[in-house]
Amino acid sequence: MATISIDPEKFDQVRAKAASTRVERLTENINDYDLHDLCDSTDAAITAGGGFGWLAVPSREKLQRYWRGCLLINDRKVVVSRVDGVIAGSTQLHLAPSNN
Repeated sequence: MATISIDPEKFDQVRAKAASTRVERLTENINDYDLHDLCDSTDAAITAGGGFGWLAVPSREKLQRYWRGCLLINDRKVVVSRVDGVIAGSTQLHLAPSNN
C-alpha cells in the first residue's frame, strides 16, 4: 500500500476555495434574496426541461406567488440546497393528510 503525503498548507488553500454546501428547510418567513434565488433555480430547471410540469417559464410574479404559497401549506415542506449561501436547488415533501 502506498503512502500519500499531503502538504497541509496546500490542503488548507484548496479547502478554503471549495464551495460550502448546506441543506435546509425554508419557512414562510422567506427573505427577498432567497425568493429571488429560488425563482432563478426554478427558471433554470424549467428551461432545462426538468421538473415542475410547466412547459414554459412562468412570469417572475407567478413564480414568487407559487413559492410563497408552497411555504404556507402545512402539509408541504420546502427543502433547499445552498452553494456558498445561494439557493441552487429545491425539493418539496408532501406529508400525508392528518386524517390518514
